[in-house]
Amino acid sequence: MVTKLNFSGPCTAKILIQLEGQIVAPPKAGWKAGLIWISIEYVNGLTIDGNNKGILHGQGPSWWQCPTCNRPVMLFFHSCNGLNVRNLRIRNSPRSHISIIMCDGATFSGIAINSPATSPNTDGFEIARSRNILIEDSYIKSGDDCIALNGGSFFVNATRVTCGPGHGIRSGASDQVSNIHVRNCTFIGTTNGARIKTFSETDVSVSDVTYRRFTGTSASDVAIALKCSHAGCFGLLFDQNNIVSAQPGKKTSSSCINAHGSARNTIPSVSCLK
Repeated sequence: MVTKLNFSGPCTAKILIQLEGQIVAPPKAGWKAGLIWISIEYVNGLTIDGNNKGILHGQGPSWWQCPTCNRPVMLFFHSCNGLNVRNLRIRNSPRSHISIIMCDGATFSGIAINSPATSPNTDGFEIARSRNILIEDSYIKSGDDCIALNGGSFFVNATRVTCGPGHGIRSGASDQVSNIHVRNCTFIGTTNGARIKTFSETDVSVSDVTYRRFTGTSASDVAIALKCSHAGCFGLLFDQNNIVSAQPGKKTSSSCINAHGSARNTIPSVSCLK
């Protein structure tokens, strides 16, 4: 039972933290830790190894019935460079499970995140103002985005990530986001697969996006929806995609607003591209 943990540098020594048991947060009624449960700041070269048996329990069910409450993040990394987190299990966060802010060079591998589809705003990972982030060989079950990429996210790679339930992998910001690569990932029962979302009042431009070798089924008749602002989306490429209806015999379709690009060998046809 841990009320709050805060590791704060500056620190440049190579530190290894091994978790071999369960760390349990207090429930909402006993919460006194503010908006972050476990905080690590200004610590470079840190390795956290859960050894596939280290578990963080967030006591999320005691929070989820209060949508207006300021619910806390479970694991928060701020200004940590050369970070390595592996073989860790995280369950039932009140809000986001892992938050990464202003970090350069971080690898997360073998992470198992598990919260129900009904848990509100429980992003698996939320990333902002960070670069050179790798998330690999991980499983994310949540009630919100599996990975949320916010403003200032550059060179982020998600590889062999299984997502679902949840909202998929989402990039959305009023600030710049670029060089995002999602490869060999699986989405099961998610509301979206790959989604780029911008704030409607900002007219953010979206450009140079490739969707290649997406295969699967869609619960919606519209499997590919491109709703771009007046600023438009440019340089879109759809290549070797095959998304069919989850209902046998039904056809899927696409829709476009202010979308410019090309498509080849893609089902459904994206002939609406300009």
